[in-house]
Amino acid sequence: MSTTKGKGINMKYNAKQLEDWLHSDDPDGEYYAVFTGRKYFTDTVTTNKKDAERSAITMSMQYHYNEATRIYMEAEEAGVDFQGANFGDILC
Repeated sequence: MSTTKGKGINMKYNAKQLEDWLHSDDPDGEYYAVFTGRKYFTDTVTTNKKDAERSAITMSMQYHYNEATRIYMEAEEAGVDFQGANFGDILC
């Protein structure tokens, strides 16, 4: 992703350019979307690369937040003692 001035970010979701044949209503336009592997989210298709990159970052952050929440809740259910620390304390 180019939002980091040449440095790539290892994320769950990434912004990539769609091939022309994937979005045939404007064969001369450039389209970008948020991908997971080789599949992309159709509701993220845009002509603005920065918008696609921003969406990929946001979606990746939301995914990891949800995973952290799930892990915390499962740990609490399993009886892990966080010694008074709440979820926010642990994340920070």
